[in-house]
Amino acid sequence: MVSAFACPICQAIQHIPHPRAGQLYRCTECHNPFTLDPADVPDPADVPDPADVPDPADVPDPADVPDPADVPDPAQRASASTPPLSPGYAYAQAQGLDLDAKLMSELPHELAVEQALEQLKRALVEVPRAYSPSGQMAPDTTAQLGLGVVSGAVILTIIVVFSTAALLLMLILLNFTLQLLGVVGGCLLSLLGWPMILLVLVSPPGLFGAVAGSLVNRLSQRTRNRNLWAAGGAASLMLLLSIAAGWLLFDWLGRPLVVNQLNLENDRLRVWSLVLAGIWLVVSVLVAVSWTNFFLRDTYFCEDCDTFMRRAKLREIELGGVLAATAAAQANDPVALAAVLTDAPPGEIGKPELQRCPECGRAILDLNVSVQLHWPEGKNTRQTAWFGHPVSIELTAQQARAFAPLVVEEEDWFGQALVDPNQQPDAGIASPIPDRFP
Repeated sequence: MVSAFACPICQAIQHIPHPRAGQLYRCTECHNPFTLDPADVPDPADVPDPADVPDPADVPDPADVPDPADVPDPAQRASASTPPLSPGYAYAQAQGLDLDAKLMSELPHELAVEQALEQLKRALVEVPRAYSPSGQMAPDTTAQLGLGVVSGAVILTIIVVFSTAALLLMLILLNFTLQLLGVVGGCLLSLLGWPMILLVLVSPPGLFGAVAGSLVNRLSQRTRNRNLWAAGGAASLMLLLSIAAGWLLFDWLGRPLVVNQLNLENDRLRVWSLVLAGIWLVVSVLVAVSWTNFFLRDTYFCEDCDTFMRRAKLREIELGGVLAATAAAQANDPVALAAVLTDAPPGEIGKPELQRCPECGRAILDLNVSVQLHWPEGKNTRQTAWFGHPVSIELTAQQARAFAPLVVEEEDWFGQALVDPNQQPDAGIASPIPDRFP
């Protein structure tokens, strides 16, 4: 360490290595002795190491040094280097949610499954459907339903007659087979008796109920009927007329044939046929009413335009998207809901559907949730399922257009897919038709 001092006599600059206070030095110019004042001797700890002293060539020109006011804040530099979040991710982040969150379906034990289901039920609260039909009927709907019931009863009577004829033929063949086999036939009858009885009691009325329900559903669409009681009554009356007509034809034509072939008593056969017809009627009515209720409950109706809505299936999403969509629906924010469904990663948990009126464009969006959890139990794996409905929100025509890019398939009122005519038949899922959201 070399320090510079002025000679107190001639003021010549003296370069003294490692100066010490009180030390006697001789001036190199006037050769007079002098001592250093302690106040002028620097502390060795305050003197920089020569290796740390920058080279003058490396010292920047003051003109090149930027003004501190022009230097951006580090937080601003970080935000400038990070790309902005898309609207869906930004909304989820603002709600404290992770849009990329996935459901852990494999859990270690049953207690963990119960805890996971409780958390899901708290986060995804069941909500009532936004669709609430009035159940009103047009003035001419009752007359049209009456005519449709008569026409449907004629069609259904033909099905009942053929089904009864097939059943009688089966009984005759079975009796003939038992007579040929003797004791072996009796053993076979004891083994096959209950399955055959169940087949006779359930299969024909199930068929009758499904046909009657389908006919009434088509009739309800044509007559603009959305009344559950009217549809159920029409299906019940149609089945009553057709089964009664079928029994009368059997009593007139089929009963003598059965009496002769199976050697049964005439009166007893009539009683048993009445009992069987009554069982068929009850079972078929239950099936038909369930079928019509399912159709009218899940097929929405726009009462302003007096027409059924079209069902559009949107892309399915994962758990993070379901949670964010539920938050947007609870806040009644359709814009955020569309952004979340657009940006959410695909999955199999959330299944959104859009019911939209083809006339006015108003729509209702429902989000159904299907969860399956698995856990080991010994050498086997058990599973449980939970279904929820956390989102149901009504949309205007303008709001519904935001969901058009998410449509993967659209159906008409009877579940028939509406396919783009320009699409190849083997192209897979139906693509959005061009005029879907005019």
